[in-house]
Amino acid sequence: MRKKSFFRKVSVLGALALLSATFFSFPEAVASTSSRKVQAFTENTLPFSPKAGEEDGFRDSQVAPLDPAKDINSLESVAPSAIVTDTKEPLKPKGKESGKVILQAEVSLKTKVNVVGVSWNNHAAEGEAEYRLKTDGKWGPWSDLEGLEGPQGKIYSTESVPLIGGEAVQVRMEVEPGQVEEPQLVVTSAEHDTWTTSLKPLLYGSDLPANAEGPKYSLPSFKPLAVAVQEASYRSAPQPIEKEVTNLAENGNEVNEEKEKPPVKPRPALPEDAIDGMYNPIPYVALRSEWKANAKWTDWPTEYGKTKGVVFHHTAGSNNYTREQVPLILLSIQRFHAITRRWGDIGYNVLVDRFGQAWQGRQGRVMEHPIGAHAYGANTYTYGISVIGDYMNQPVSPETREMLVKLTAWKLSQNNLNPRGKVTLYGKIKGHKTPLTVPIISGHRQVGATDCPGDAFFAQIPGITEEVAKRMDQLKKESFNDVPVASFFWDYITWMRSSGYSVGWPDGTYRPQQKVSRVAALAFLYRRAGSPKMEKKPNFKDVNPNSVFASAIAWGQQNGITTGWPNGTFHPVEPVSREAMAAFMYRFCKNTRKCTQTALAALEREEKHSRQQPSGFKDVKPGDLFTKEIRWMSESGISLGWEDKTFRPYEHTSRAAMAAFFYRLIARPALEN
Repeated sequence: MRKKSFFRKVSVLGALALLSATFFSFPEAVASTSSRKVQAFTENTLPFSPKAGEEDGFRDSQVAPLDPAKDINSLESVAPSAIVTDTKEPLKPKGKESGKVILQAEVSLKTKVNVVGVSWNNHAAEGEAEYRLKTDGKWGPWSDLEGLEGPQGKIYSTESVPLIGGEAVQVRMEVEPGQVEEPQLVVTSAEHDTWTTSLKPLLYGSDLPANAEGPKYSLPSFKPLAVAVQEASYRSAPQPIEKEVTNLAENGNEVNEEKEKPPVKPRPALPEDAIDGMYNPIPYVALRSEWKANAKWTDWPTEYGKTKGVVFHHTAGSNNYTREQVPLILLSIQRFHAITRRWGDIGYNVLVDRFGQAWQGRQGRVMEHPIGAHAYGANTYTYGISVIGDYMNQPVSPETREMLVKLTAWKLSQNNLNPRGKVTLYGKIKGHKTPLTVPIISGHRQVGATDCPGDAFFAQIPGITEEVAKRMDQLKKESFNDVPVASFFWDYITWMRSSGYSVGWPDGTYRPQQKVSRVAALAFLYRRAGSPKMEKKPNFKDVNPNSVFASAIAWGQQNGITTGWPNGTFHPVEPVSREAMAAFMYRFCKNTRKCTQTALAALEREEKHSRQQPSGFKDVKPGDLFTKEIRWMSESGISLGWEDKTFRPYEHTSRAAMAAFFYRLIARPALEN
């Protein structure tokens, strides 16, 4: 049975009682991230109840399969026949008995790709909101705009709706007189600056004389909505430190002072089978640089959470966008979320388009869980994936569904979660009483007062859940015997196997803590280069020209990857140090160009620098032998060092760390700088 629209029965900013914590709202660290306390928990302390004053709580319930016959929260209880067409009548003045006013605004659209919403200043008010698009001189049907609360300042808003094409857009709200201050129709576009227009009263209810010829109700004076990026109070807060050793590092904002460039279609850094093989655990996610995310709009420090569930959303709006328009849609959503709503950045962790391409949303390490702004009260523990488009009456495409399965299986495997299990949320969850137990794979409506992700998409989730479970079972089979799912660097190491870069030992092990030898390091890079046939043999004194790795060493020597020692030796079985690994990878990227675009861009910058410039690490001084190469490792997002800001150049490289370095070198950086 379809749930009621948030605005339809609750409010324009519906049940602002509900709004102060709408699940699709803000990260829990709202106005004071440095003072925000998040309840810690461990397996042996569960279950627990949240402490007084905490907004966000979570525990695992006993993992149990969904029962469609008994569990009304289960999406399996939604039959396809329950999907209904929205036949709701548009807003109409209700006359004396309503006592409400209808506010309306219209704006001409200047670009083909826009994001539209309504924003206002005071506390939310009960009512409804709708929008419609004018195309070829004709107005389309009215569609709902659901209400969302902005937790910083007094800015409240509706959802943001991507629109493709059209000549103009109209919005209208039905509210109690005087309940919304300075309502603005906000249009954001990647190709044009944000523009706004005030909503003005169209009709009002109980005080309207029968012979009235026009509106006589006046709102407070309208002031233009401030759309400039504001200085965030967080900038003075201590920046989190990086923790390479735990792989749960926190890190500050990415900085990009370059001028905006036209978005480009993402170009895979590897052959398709190497990026996203059949059971490669890591799906291809286009990074923020590929849709030209604006770093100047991102004014919140990145914080990291722990995935305990996945929540599906849809953006609503148009479904007829092209591949080339997707980056523009993303940039427009970022502008609306970051500036109009003041969420510090785009709210979702990942977005998926109708073609099945996944795109990084919230800034931070895509391999981890940057705390988003998609599910108020649960952002720390739920990973938000939104499909671009409206899926109330139309299911997501097969391509999109496949990517949702891959993303969800990856995130749940990383955290050893049962896709058929349930989780319990505590704290403030809009539209629901807590503690609230929901499926680990949920739709937004199950944790918020909303129709999201649409009836048709919602009905697909049970089938998606089963596909996720099957994929996760296969990923377990693909893993090395000594690298179980959810272990340290499991996804990097399994990627090495699925992509053919490492076959491990005959006993099915990878031996992640074993030190990488110099010859093994070269062998990995040689395979990435395509294992070219070498006519010349290596001429190092300590290398057998007929050995199994002779071609790899000859390739490394002849392509300037390694020069060996002055005495003419290579030391093939000696463990490779972290500084030597940096040198190998730097030269590989420079001489073959077979590395990420991030690494290539950092390489171009480094070629202009001298070794006398700081490395960024306390234990690598200007002028050291490999200062430039180590600085490049950091700038490329290949190595982020330890929490004490050291690189530890003389330590040996483990096979686990090698897998992480190698993936970040040729596939996806840990973080874009």
